[in-house]
Amino acid sequence: MIPYLDNCDMVLGNRMVQILTEKDNQNNIFLVWGNAFIAKLLQIKYFSIRHLGIIQVNDAGCSFRCIKNEALQQIINDFTKPNSDELVFGADFVTIGMFT
Repeated sequence: MIPYLDNCDMVLGNRMVQILTEKDNQNNIFLVWGNAFIAKLLQIKYFSIRHLGIIQVNDAGCSFRCIKNEALQQIINDFTKPNSDELVFGADFVTIGMFT
């Protein structure tokens, strides 16, 4: 994932690539299609002409992430939920990274 950081600020992992997954892993048909559906819903929810064709979310639940330090410093204060000290994870992290 690190070589991709030459071209962008944040890279998200993907557990759904068939060639990289082991036989008999947890990716059953329900998980694969459900994950793809949630990922596309995220893309539709945050669709804009500015990001047309650039943003792709294929695995909404993957927690593998790489982010440049400079980019992280710009968005680190957005990682707490409003009126709370609770940190955001998962899809919230993805949307903060894409649109801040």
